[in-house]
Amino acid sequence: TSLSPGAISTVETYSYFLNYPKDAAALLETQVLPRHKADKDKGMPAYQWDVRQSASIGMIMSSGVVPGLAELGGSYANLNRMKEREAHPLEKFVDEVAEEWYGYCKMFREADDTRPVLEYPYSYEFVRDLVERNDRQGEEEMIRQAERSAA
Repeated sequence: TSLSPGAISTVETYSYFLNYPKDAAALLETQVLPRHKADKDKGMPAYQWDVRQSASIGMIMSSGVVPGLAELGGSYANLNRMKEREAHPLEKFVDEVAEEWYGYCKMFREADDTRPVLEYPYSYEFVRDLVERNDRQGEEEMIRQAERSAA
């Protein structure tokens, strides 16, 4: 499901700090984490973060402030990609987008647009090539980043 990568990240973060409490202390000493007080008017306790604060904390945690935690998070990109491809097979995706394309063509026709309906321009092969090229570029970029980190 789409929840898996987020759930894994949350569980591994808590587990990491349980196993490496000194890293948690070092993180707190940096004072990069936002502070939060209870909001009595909204009935929001201090331990409950809103979405914006949670996203900010997630970015801070994965930014490398805690190197061991950032290393763990490096594997999530592949998991996210795999889950995306499982949930949205290429052929099904292209079919759905083409259907939406023709739906707009029909809507324009019903609004008295007399221009000819154009065929959906992207074949499975074309989209597959784009995906493969994107994957290669992503892998090359990960290698470059790893080389820069090792230097």
